[in-house]
Amino acid sequence: MAPKKKVVLWCSKPPYPAQDGGSRAIQSTLKSLQQLDLELWVVCLSTYKHPFLPEKWPKEIDQERLLIVPVHTKVHWWMGFKMLWSTSPFQLWRFGRTAKNQKAKVRDFWDAISPDLVIWDGLPATWWRKMLKIAPQVKEIYRSHNVEHSVYEALWQRKKNPLQKALLLKENRRLCAYEEELWKSVDEVWSISEVDHQEISQHKGVKSTYWPTPYYGQFSKVSIGEPIRFFHLGAMDWKPNRAGVEWLVKEVWPLVIKVIPDATLHLAGKAFPKDVDWGKQPGISCYGELDEIGPFISQMDVLIVPVWEGSGIRIKILEALDFGKLVLSTPVGLEGLSEELKATIPSTNKPEEFAHLMLRLYQNPKEREHTATLQQKAYWDNYSPEKLMNALKIMLHAH
Repeated sequence: MAPKKKVVLWCSKPPYPAQDGGSRAIQSTLKSLQQLDLELWVVCLSTYKHPFLPEKWPKEIDQERLLIVPVHTKVHWWMGFKMLWSTSPFQLWRFGRTAKNQKAKVRDFWDAISPDLVIWDGLPATWWRKMLKIAPQVKEIYRSHNVEHSVYEALWQRKKNPLQKALLLKENRRLCAYEEELWKSVDEVWSISEVDHQEISQHKGVKSTYWPTPYYGQFSKVSIGEPIRFFHLGAMDWKPNRAGVEWLVKEVWPLVIKVIPDATLHLAGKAFPKDVDWGKQPGISCYGELDEIGPFISQMDVLIVPVWEGSGIRIKILEALDFGKLVLSTPVGLEGLSEELKATIPSTNKPEEFAHLMLRLYQNPKEREHTATLQQKAYWDNYSPEKLMNALKIMLHAH
């Protein structure tokens, strides 16, 4: 009998608890690997924003095969000089800041395993490649959640402050160089979205495979109430989320409430800003961070995804569909989804048209039911674990 393949999953943040789309995507990869006949080890970076909380982890995780690495990602004023003069991406450099004894612990853990394959799940995890002695026979896979430099390019183009613009442009160029070199140096890139896969594949010498995030959910029946409740769920420490909600609240919602004064919009997510007055607007309720998102989504009806920049995939869309809810989005919010699912989700980036879509769904129960049914079928056909596990087995067998 051939020995089991030794695999290390190197996580850029804890998969438990699933606080945002990134941690949910990592959790999905971990659950998929646990179903295969492998010897699996997990290394997990722990930060002040995404700390390791042992009580949130399932008991079936083998603690002897789990290594938690505390890293100091908090930004201080003096780091501005580092951002100005460094040739390395500042956003990644932070994820390598840890105590010397921790680095030694990581190296000892790595050497003791002598793995056959390592999966770097998320860009921050890859910063640790330079700290390890990776033998030539060890295969490396990079699980790409997004094309990070594209996010910074969009931020740079939107900023008007000259200093901020210059800093973002510099970081964009550093990230671009880092990502392109990374794609070429690993054995394969597993792209979370089709759009990212197409962009990464254009680079010479890069092997990229499109593997969507399997969603381990309950696959509920369509459940839309009357009257419907609009909602948004997202981490507000991610700039595109905050900018999108600002647009929704200031430019779209007034047009909706003008026609239907009783309409309601419910906003929730971690790191909720304290310097906004969203909750003071007519019909808007703010909840901040939730201990459990399931009960919140269950009470809602239509997810609004007002994203204007970024890449990867919006896990929140899959979550809403899993609960039998309906989705409306801007076109950017749909990037990364399968073409079949994308075709079922109404989208526009014009405030008047977006408000019209919201009003139409509010006033037409039959259209709501029909659209929700189409969306959920496309979700199930493209993201159920059963349909994606075979692809994972084939990809791993190739290494």
